[in-house]
Amino acid sequence: MKIIFTYREATLSTKKITLEYFLKRNNVTLKNFIKQNNINNYDELVLVCIRKYLVPCEEKFYENSIKVENKIKEINVIKKVNVKKSKRLEGKLVNHAKNKTLGIVLKKSKIHNDYYLVMTLGNFSEWHISNIYERK
Repeated sequence: MKIIFTYREATLSTKKITLEYFLKRNNVTLKNFIKQNNINNYDELVLVCIRKYLVPCEEKFYENSIKVENKIKEINVIKKVNVKKSKRLEGKLVNHAKNKTLGIVLKKSKIHNDYYLVMTLGNFSEWHISNIYERK
């Protein structure tokens, strides 16, 4: 049995405080609230809000917070892949993720963990593994 509430119906049935106010008061983000209550979609969020006597947020706000969370997960996956490729970087052309400069990886740094000695623009510098992307 699936119960679907619209945003308007949920606001009429709960006349207490808004979800945004509740989150600010408790110093909780919407992402953490969703994880704590095992919420998978907007309909479940509305049901949880009704049980807690809260006015739910709009669906656009919910979708935007989910999109941001998915982008963060994608970035973390990219960085993990680069760490696995770290053994094969020596002697390759690479790009720096932040300043977009081109360089050649010479060797792994002996002083700092997860850093590589890179020759770029006629200078030697150390780049962190998370900022190194192989040139395609």
